Amino acid sequence: MRSSGEHKPIETETHISNFASMTNLPFSNLEFTHSLQRHKPLIKVAFTKRRIIMNILVIGANGNAGRRIVEKALKAGHKVTGLVRREGAIEGIPTIVKDALQLTKQELTQFDVVVNATSAFTPDTYHLQTDLTLLLVKALANTNMRLIVVGGAGSLYVDEDHTVQLYDTPDFPVEFLGLAKAQGNAIDILRKFSNVDWTFFSPAPIFDAEGAESNDYVIGNETVILNKEGQPYISYETYTQILVDEIKNHKFSRQRFTAVQN
Repeated sequence: MRSSGEHKPIETETHISNFASMTNLPFSNLEFTHSLQRHKPLIKVAFTKRRIIMNILVIGANGNAGRRIVEKALKAGHKVTGLVRREGAIEGIPTIVKDALQLTKQELTQFDVVVNATSAFTPDTYHLQTDLTLLLVKALANTNMRLIVVGGAGSLYVDEDHTVQLYDTPDFPVEFLGLAKAQGNAIDILRKFSNVDWTFFSPAPIFDAEGAESNDYVIGNETVILNKEGQPYISYETYTQILVDEIKNHKFSRQRFTAVQN
């Protein structure tokens, strides 16, 4: 097993040598482009397209968000392992079968990215939001591993001064208050660990398990945002695709972000 300091994503290369098929693509260097076009009948140019293959652990791989993350990460070409509590909970990928709170640093640092998609929707499981977050940041501190957390919407702010959170508003559903505050505690823990490369992705307050995927969406940061119809809405399909894109793009290191779809 490689140490955390030596573990790196795999890079694969696809070479494209047929220049004629590339002439409609935009190039940043126009002078270079014009030169190639002038000499097109005489030369072939090899372009290289790099794809980063990440080794990903999805905790809660059989949940509503987790199974979609697994599917989309596999489709993107990544290597995916799922952590589940029982044998047979998910098929088609390697699994670690155990309680997430029993994960060891040695197990976690086999991966490039750990995605925490744990479901903890009942009062007796709320503690997982903080206990598991603390376990993960301690294990991943001072490594080059990344942690991406499927967060909640309740801890998003509703004002630009970041003084009032959604779960503090009068109309916030009482039945979700405990979970929302537990998820808020989790991001508070993350913010204290500057030596962990974490990302906390909060969905929109209306988080639809039945909705279709869309590539028409808006990204935000710490506050609740609305779509074109004035709704704080996103489907699980869109949310999980954005999360898998973040695995590749790495735009929100040590940040929370959110999204709505139009």
